[in-house]
Amino acid sequence: MELNPIPILKMNGKKALFNEEKLKLSLKNSGATAEMIAHVLEEVKLALYPYISTQEIHKIAFSRLKQFKRATAARYNLKKALLDLGPSGFPFERIVEQTLIYQGFTTKTDQILKGNCVQHEVDVIAIKNNFYLLVECKFHSDQARQSDVKVPLYIQSRFYDIRLQWKKDASYQNKSLQGWIFTNTRFSKDAISYSNCMDLNLVAWNYPSKGSLKERIDVAGLHPITCLTTLTLNEKQALLKEMIILCRELLKKREILTKIEIHPQRHANILSEAKQLCNL
Repeated sequence: MELNPIPILKMNGKKALFNEEKLKLSLKNSGATAEMIAHVLEEVKLALYPYISTQEIHKIAFSRLKQFKRATAARYNLKKALLDLGPSGFPFERIVEQTLIYQGFTTKTDQILKGNCVQHEVDVIAIKNNFYLLVECKFHSDQARQSDVKVPLYIQSRFYDIRLQWKKDASYQNKSLQGWIFTNTRFSKDAISYSNCMDLNLVAWNYPSKGSLKERIDVAGLHPITCLTTLTLNEKQALLKEMIILCRELLKKREILTKIEIHPQRHANILSEAKQLCNL
């Protein structure tokens, strides 16, 4: 017997109806099998009540997935894991840089570029052949926050100033200069409309439909260590302090687990989960 549509409360405070197919797709994209999905849906449905938060639904699904396979649960928890990288935006910048390197770009970070009027700091410059991408990273530690139209308005003015200066330099005459903004949450409708009008490229958690932040991380296997279900919150923070941001970096520097005083008996499980997340 089908349940009547259950109203739920989204992170932004808006109301919606529980969408079983959307949850199924999210679970499938995380690598869950049909059996896992069926069990998770059964448990979520039993817990539903009017205006249950999407956070609570996510928590139930994550907990059930973890009982089946930790690496699958870790992938499902990627959005929250990105939020847990804060409060500094540096780890997020590192992940964005690595997604561009995976695409074949060479990169430079925290660069000061001369504009026509003033100098500008750019988070990441990515270069491939004659393409130069100027990338700004907008990190939010609150999932409910979005980047509104003021963000691309401000960044577009900076890129325009840099572009005016580049036009004066003969060595850049045949090179393409593009502006990009990455965020771990989302952009407002006006921000997207303005950026499309100004040829400014946006990448958010699930935007665009092809090439979203989630897709870029999943395809490249660039999951942050905050995804790992085999680590405590304090242990994750200790690794971040040691500049270990990606699971790939942890696999290359396994001795760091001993340095932050994680018991040797736990090392194998932690590294196994990290390896599965990296698609290795």
